[in-house]
Amino acid sequence: MTNIFVDADAFVALNAPNHPLYLKAKTIIDSFSQTPHQLFTCTYAILEAATVINMHIKKGLGPIIAQQITENPHIMVISGDEYLRNGIQKMSAQTSKNVSLNDCVNFCIADDLGIKHIFSFDKHWTKNGYTLLG
Repeated sequence: MTNIFVDADAFVALNAPNHPLYLKAKTIIDSFSQTPHQLFTCTYAILEAATVINMHIKKGLGPIIAQQITENPHIMVISGDEYLRNGIQKMSAQTSKNVSLNDCVNFCIADDLGIKHIFSFDKHWTKNGYTLLG
């Protein structure tokens, strides 16, 4: 079974039919039915995705998507709170100014769970040693 971390940008792309990465995101999701996998995400990724969806896609859709993610039995939601201190340290070590604290908390979660496959389109994942599905 493959463990996959789902980042906020993937949730956004999946819920915005006009998003430039929508079709690519849908293709990735469709491929999950072909191989056994476990999806993981972080509370912070859900917060980020819900905010972006609500502000830039459709007001009121963000909370609905957040609730769907948290209630989905195929997605294990990990609290970012216990990883915050390590995320701050990891952020301090980043060479790019474009890597957020949320990203660094997600890196720490992926590391802790031994996850190397990431459903995201953000290139900073590959720069930190992970394999993007997107």
